[in-house]
Amino acid sequence: MMADQSYRSRGITDVQTYLEFTTEADGGLGIYWEDFTFVDVLVAPVDESLGADRSAAGVRNIWMRVNEDLGDSPILHRAALAYASDLMLMATAVAPHGCPTGHEQSMARRWNGVSLDHQVWFHHDVRSDDWLLFEHVSPMASGGRVLVEAAAFGPSGDQVAHIAQEAFLRENPPGSDPAEDADSFASGAEERQGS
Repeated sequence: MMADQSYRSRGITDVQTYLEFTTEADGGLGIYWEDFTFVDVLVAPVDESLGADRSAAGVRNIWMRVNEDLGDSPILHRAALAYASDLMLMATAVAPHGCPTGHEQSMARRWNGVSLDHQVWFHHDVRSDDWLLFEHVSPMASGGRVLVEAAAFGPSGDQVAHIAQEAFLRENPPGSDPAEDADSFASGAEERQGS
């Protein structure tokens, strides 16, 4: 379901090869992530020529891992993957509007968003303290509602999970203060979800 051409198709299936391939020392992340310490995140440089068949923007490749040893509990590793899977999905949906993935602070100034639902399907056992590659695509956006999907791949290159999230996104009017609009936006999204 993901793009035919990706980092995986180029033989980049592990984070070490990715780090050698990329030229961005910080992985493309904005300042929003400076104090985020539970999950290590690296955003791959975007190559729009590697477009997904069903996505408004090119594939967003994001490497993530929990940065501490989680032991051997499969449930704990799945819970950590589910937690990490929620990171940066909405950013994929607004990428066609000029918001770089990983720059959540600048995205929050321009957009308001709320997740309507989030699903994770696990296909194989996973170690969330290993680097996992998440390939994000956005196959649908209409009327403020967006669908973002991600495939998560383990170090072996096998797909370990599939993620789907539907969200409601609205661009802030010019000159508005997103912090002041947050409560009215969230209550409006709840009303729209119920209809």
